[in-house]
Amino acid sequence: MRSTNACPAEDDFILQLGQVAAEAEPKDGFWAYVFDGPLHSAVRLSFNTLEGSVQTVQSIGGVPVMTVVAEGAEALRIDGDVILATFHGNPKLTLTLRVAPTLTVEWSSLAQ
Repeated sequence: MRSTNACPAEDDFILQLGQVAAEAEPKDGFWAYVFDGPLHSAVRLSFNTLEGSVQTVQSIGGVPVMTVVAEGAEALRIDGDVILATFHGNPKLTLTLRVAPTLTVEWSSLAQ
């Protein structure tokens, strides 16, 4: 994600998903967004464009229940209500974060 074209801008998150960054350090290439789900659940998506890393933290009632981190991010893009991440060095690894109609997170490394 070292290219600016490989990652949505902050404006893209606002315009397409209605989300403002929960945390942003552009000089460090870091952004984090929090998406609320049903039953007091949430997903925090953070990424670092300089380091090529992507992380999701799923929580229920404010308590983290699952964290997944992956390096080697090639691209992060928004497609409708879905955020997709792909990774170089492991073309089978993907992240699909659906924010509507229901919040879902799918990390996959299965052959497609």
